[in-house]
Amino acid sequence: MNQDLPLMDQLMHSITINEEWERRQSTDPGISVAEDRWEIALERVKPMLPTDLYMELADAHTCDVAATSDASILYGIHVADTIRDIAARPAELSRYVLEKRSAG
Repeated sequence: MNQDLPLMDQLMHSITINEEWERRQSTDPGISVAEDRWEIALERVKPMLPTDLYMELADAHTCDVAATSDASILYGIHVADTIRDIAARPAELSRYVLEKRSAG
């Protein structure tokens, strides 16, 4: 097994399991609205579903949220790395932009 995978898993976990992330999740209006909509919809179907199916849906949603969060964090890291890299080479960025605009 690649030794970097367990390390990255631990790093991702530490990014999302802390007081600041908890605060951001609990105060973000978009997250609050989405969570409320999910909980309302799930509660509406609860009486119609067997308990095991209800629990499977709730668990699947948790997995979906975690996977989306992980992908978002990795994307953010990639963007930050790109910004750092290009900020060190501003002339190349300027040349790229000028060439792109010249090409139409």
